[in-house]
Amino acid sequence: MARNTIVEKEKIEAAAETYLDDNNAAVESKNKKREAAIEAYLNENVTVVIPRPQNVVGETDTTVTVNGVIYQIMYDVPVSVPRYVAEVIEHSMDMQRVISEIKDRNRADAGKNPIADL
Repeated sequence: MARNTIVEKEKIEAAAETYLDDNNAAVESKNKKREAAIEAYLNENVTVVIPRPQNVVGETDTTVTVNGVIYQIMYDVPVSVPRYVAEVIEHSMDMQRVISEIKDRNRADAGKNPIADL
């Protein structure tokens, strides 16, 4: 009977390995599909417009570099770029707004006594 137990155990272990291999392959396939969908989404072209900054005089375009690829984009002109480039542009514009707000606040507080708020 011990021989049958060993054989049964080997069969169960082999079945478990097959099950794990199948599940791992399914998970890997699902992950690859997810990654492909994300990549397709990020590479999808979208239209962006970069407004000319107030402090820029004479220049008609700006450069956006993402992962070593340089995009030359004209100000105030709708252009089609991959979504990942549009996201970089959006983040840059958000940071420019924040910087502008900080500068405005600092200008407004320039003549104010810093101890007055204490």
